[in-house]
Amino acid sequence: MSALSGPAQAVRSAVRDATAGPRARREESRRRARVMAPAAGERRSHERLRVEVHASERVRAGLAGQWLITDEDPEAVLVEVDARSAVTVAAPFARQRAAVAGVEVPVIVWVTSSARVVADDVARLVEGVTAPVHIHVDDAASVPEWATALGREVRHLAPAVDHTVHAPSVVGSTARREQVVALVGDADVDLERLAPVQPQRLDVVGGDDAASELPGDRPVLGRYRAAALVADRPLTPWHALEAAAAGTALVGTGPTIERLPDELADRVCRVEDDTQLALQVRAHLWQDELVERVALPAARAARGGHTFAHRAADLEALVGRPRDLRDATGAPFDRSVSAVISTNRAHELDTVADNMARQSLRESGELQVVLVLHGLDVDVAEVEARFRERGIDQLVVVPADASLTLGACLNLGIDASDGAHVAKIDDDNFYGRHYLLDLVDAVDYSGAGIAGKWAHYTWLRSTGAVILRFPKSEHRYERLVQGGSILMRGEVARGLRFSDLPRAVDTDLLNRAQAAGVRTYSADRFNFVSIRGTDRHAHTWTLEDASFMNASSRVVFYGDPREQVEV
Repeated sequence: MSALSGPAQAVRSAVRDATAGPRARREESRRRARVMAPAAGERRSHERLRVEVHASERVRAGLAGQWLITDEDPEAVLVEVDARSAVTVAAPFARQRAAVAGVEVPVIVWVTSSARVVADDVARLVEGVTAPVHIHVDDAASVPEWATALGREVRHLAPAVDHTVHAPSVVGSTARREQVVALVGDADVDLERLAPVQPQRLDVVGGDDAASELPGDRPVLGRYRAAALVADRPLTPWHALEAAAAGTALVGTGPTIERLPDELADRVCRVEDDTQLALQVRAHLWQDELVERVALPAARAARGGHTFAHRAADLEALVGRPRDLRDATGAPFDRSVSAVISTNRAHELDTVADNMARQSLRESGELQVVLVLHGLDVDVAEVEARFRERGIDQLVVVPADASLTLGACLNLGIDASDGAHVAKIDDDNFYGRHYLLDLVDAVDYSGAGIAGKWAHYTWLRSTGAVILRFPKSEHRYERLVQGGSILMRGEVARGLRFSDLPRAVDTDLLNRAQAAGVRTYSADRFNFVSIRGTDRHAHTWTLEDASFMNASSRVVFYGDPREQVEV
């Protein structure tokens, strides 16, 4: 099959959004929404809500991929009230007041920086509004005080992050970031607190709106290895979420993190005094491994429940339009994965089952396992029982004749798959618990059509050496990723398919993807190990182990790496 024939041409069209950057994808989502805007009486539940939005650029840009932001015939009006300043309806809020006065559609008020209660402004904003009014504050601890001050129901609506802007794909790996720490808190913070650390530069990011400022396309907090939350009072989580999603480690005292979501607060390095703060910041400045091991779970927590897609879904349910999450382009976001495994080695079936049972996406019901038995004369019912004993209920077993090539077998697996994503899984590697989840996230925030790991660990069991291959290729777009780590958008997998080849099917697929305009993103190096046993002829590759000892690899330690690489 030629690189651009038939299915590949369809792929070019299907993943056009995957070849653009975050800003271009947002513009495309707005354009598509205008084209798809339905006539009166023809709206369908999956189409985007039409909302008039009066908010900061951070909130407006974050919601642009979720809603059709318009002043014409809106179905709801959203007004952000920034509680940092003593604003009045008569001046800065004149337009907002006019927008909510006399409307018949639901009015949503979202108070940000709401730890500071300035309820009088909100009361004046909604005074006399007869349409349903829903008031939300971004600080859960202040909900009772706001409710008392307003004399009406107030709900909590947590802060959100635009995870396609505050993303590792935008700022790069830790090793490529400057030796700089961000002090997040009051603008008059005492710089002497971190004087002993002596980083290349010490940036003070003062005020709750600091992380919303974007110099060029680079998120403010995403430039740093660490963000130190140093205010002597609780901070709203906006900046912490944005830093975490970008892969920046968080360090903070108890008061500064007490209002963070629990799953994120658990990932902050807590310090008790200035001495501990200086020591921890120094460690985060110079130890890449430390930063990356604490930052990845924090990023996972931020993306897992605190994106603008989550907030938009919360609000749409409130106004009677419940729907599933959408991705950055506004399309329905489905995390489901079909893991396609072709094996001709009966002794590796337990390895496959253990790897798939370990996946967090299995626990959430979003994993389908498609097992292609390549010329294996085994009892299919017994194989199914072994997988189900491990909790794998969504299992499809596909017999394949021994005469078929590896590429043909993998295509049988694709044909049997139902997931929104398709992962090629090798039968003898190690896949950590969050392996599939993190690659689905990487496809989403990077906009790529394919995600995988070009920077990856290889365990040479003949010597016990663990090699880190291509260490400079984390969080960047590459032509290739390791073949056993390929995860594709479903339309990419079903459009390109594998070539009818006995070997090198991965390189062939990735080369054809590049020719078709589909970008490949190399994510982090964790949660995956390519394992080479003592018998070098038992693998698809026939290379001597010594061939891994080259300029693009380095020996990082000796011994079983499986516990080490799981983050």
